[in-house]
Amino acid sequence: QRQMCIRDRRRAAQLAAAVGRVFWDRLVAHLHGESLDATGEQLRGLRRRDLVVPREPSMLAGAREFAFRHVLARDVAYESLSKLDRAQLHRDIARWAEVVLTDRIDEFIELIASHLASAVAYEEEVSVLPATELRELHEQAFDAGLRAAQRASSLGLSDHACSWYGRVIDLAQKLERSARDIAQLAEEDIQSHTSLSRPDHIPRLSRAISDFEAAAELTDEDEELLASLRSAQAQALDATGDAAGARALLREGIARLEDGRASSGRARMRRTLGRSYWLHGPAEKAEPVLEMAIAEARAADDDEAERWAIHDLGIARGVIGRDDAIELVEQSYELALEAGDRALIHRCCNNLPSMRWDRMDALEPIVAMTKEALEFGRLESGGVTDHWPAFNLSTYMSEAGRLDEALAYIEEATSAARSRGLPLLTFLNGRAHLHRLRGEFAEAERDEATLEELGRERDDVRNIPFQLLGRALARWPDDPSVALSELVSAWSGADLHDPGNWIATWVAHMSLRLGDQSLLDEAVSRHRRQRRPGAIALGAHDRTIDGLIAEDGGRTTEEAAEVVEQCGYVQRGLEAWADAALLAARAGRSSVAHDRAEDIMRRTGLHPLLGPLPETRWLAATTPRVIER
Repeated sequence: QRQMCIRDRRRAAQLAAAVGRVFWDRLVAHLHGESLDATGEQLRGLRRRDLVVPREPSMLAGAREFAFRHVLARDVAYESLSKLDRAQLHRDIARWAEVVLTDRIDEFIELIASHLASAVAYEEEVSVLPATELRELHEQAFDAGLRAAQRASSLGLSDHACSWYGRVIDLAQKLERSARDIAQLAEEDIQSHTSLSRPDHIPRLSRAISDFEAAAELTDEDEELLASLRSAQAQALDATGDAAGARALLREGIARLEDGRASSGRARMRRTLGRSYWLHGPAEKAEPVLEMAIAEARAADDDEAERWAIHDLGIARGVIGRDDAIELVEQSYELALEAGDRALIHRCCNNLPSMRWDRMDALEPIVAMTKEALEFGRLESGGVTDHWPAFNLSTYMSEAGRLDEALAYIEEATSAARSRGLPLLTFLNGRAHLHRLRGEFAEAERDEATLEELGRERDDVRNIPFQLLGRALARWPDDPSVALSELVSAWSGADLHDPGNWIATWVAHMSLRLGDQSLLDEAVSRHRRQRRPGAIALGAHDRTIDGLIAEDGGRTTEEAAEVVEQCGYVQRGLEAWADAALLAARAGRSSVAHDRAEDIMRRTGLHPLLGPLPETRWLAATTPRVIER
C-alpha cells in the first residue's frame, strides 16, 4: 500500500509538471484518470514534502490552483517522463483546455498553443504518429499559435507576439503554406512591435522575401507587401550596423516599384532609407529622401507612412542642426496620438525628451516622459527593458547628479542591448563616462579597453560627438595636450554633426586649462556660431562659455553657473563652477566658485571631468606644447 501511495504521488508530480510550474487539481485528476478526492490526497502528500504550494485565488472556477515551490522540483519531475509520454500529455492537456475552457478560450489560448507546440516538438522527435495525424497536430498547433500571436499583439505584448509568430511561420513552412501566406504572416509579425529594429527578424524576413520573390507572378498588392517586408528587414539590418546591406535592399526594392504610380510601399522604403542616412550618415542625404517619402505617402493616402516619415525628418534635421527639427517630431507625436499608433508614440516618448534635453528644457518633464517610454516598452515586451529609454534616463540622472540611479539605468540599458545582439559602442561609452563622473576610474578604464577592442564598430551619427569626447576625457589625465589635439581634429570631420555643441564646449574647457588663448577664442567663436534656441538653462550655459574669454576673473561664468545649477543641470553646473574657480584664482580674485563646486561634489558624488579641485596645476596658464590644429 505504501509503495502504491509513493507511486501515485510520483505520477501526480509528473502530471503536474507536464502542465507547468502552475497547475490545477482538476486537470491533474483528468490526466491521472482518478477522482478529484484521490488527486487531492496525492497533492497533499506533495505539500507535506514542501514540493508544491497552494495559490489563491485560482484562475479556474471549481479547481484548486497549485505551484511547484522551486522550478528545479518541477524540472526533475518533468525530466523523469519519457518523450513519448510528454508528447501524449501535452496533447491531452491542450484538448482538455479546449473543451473545459471554451468560454475563456482567448484568455487561455497561449496555454493551449504552448502545449500543442511542445507536443509537435516531441512527436517530431519520437516519430510514432502516422503522417496524417502528425499533420493534423501541426495544423492544430498552427491555428492555436496564430491566435496566441494575434492576442499577444492586441495586448501590446510585442516580445510574446514575436516569439509566437516565429513558431507559426516555422509551422507554416512545414505545412507548405504558400509564399504569399508566409509573407503575410511575416508582415503581421513586424506590425505587432513598437520597434521594427529587431535583429532576430532578419532570418525569417530574408526567407520570406526570397521565397515570395521566387513565387509566381506578383500582383501590385503583392509588390506592396514585399516592400513592407523589405523596409522591416532593412531596419533590422541597420540595428546591427549593416547600413550598406540595408541600403542595398531598399534601393533594389524602390527600383522594383518605379512605375509612375503612387506607392505606399515605396514611401515606406524611402522613409527607412532616410532613417538609415541620419542614423549612420551622411546625414545630409536623409532630408531629401524623407521629403520624397512624405510626398509619396500623401499621394498614396498612407497616413501611417506619412507620420513616420515626418518623425524621421524631424530627427534628421536635428542631426544637421535645423531649428525646426523638434516641431516636426512634436507634429508626428500629435498625429500618433490621434491615430493610436503605439509604436510611434513610444518612439516619440523617447526622442522628444532627448531633443528637449539638447535645448536644456526643464529636466523633470524630460525624465517623466522618458520613464513613460521605458514603462511602455516594458509593457509591450512583457517586462523586458527597452535599451534606449534606459540609456537616456542614465544620461538625465547623471545630469541631475543622481548617480546611483544613473548607474542602475546604464547597467540595465547595456544588458538589454547585449541580450538583443545590438552594437554596444554607445552603451559602453556612456558607462565609462558615468564611471568617470563617479570617480570610479578603474571601472572607466575597463570600459575604455573594451571600447578599443570594438574598434570601428559603426554607430548612430548622433553619438559620434560623445564617443570623441569620451576618448579625449580618457586620455586627458595622462596627456592633456594629445587629448585636446584629437578633439580639435574632430572639427574637420566630414561626418561630425554636433548640434549640442559638445565638441566646442569641451575644447573650450580644455584649452582654458592648457592656457591656449588662441584656441580658447576659436572654441568660443565656434560655440557661438553653432548655438540654437533653447530654454533659460541653455542661455545660461552659453554664458558660462562666453565668460571664459570675458576678462572679468570668472564673474560672468560664475553668475551663469548659478542659473544652470538652479535649473537642475547640476553636472554642467559643476563644470561651470570649476571653470569660474580657475579663472578667479588666476585673476587673484576672491570667489565662492570653488566652495560651490565642492558643495555639489559633496551632495551628489559628482567629480569634475578634467581633474580634482582645486586645479592648482593650471594656475600658471602655460601651454605644455602647441596644440595641433
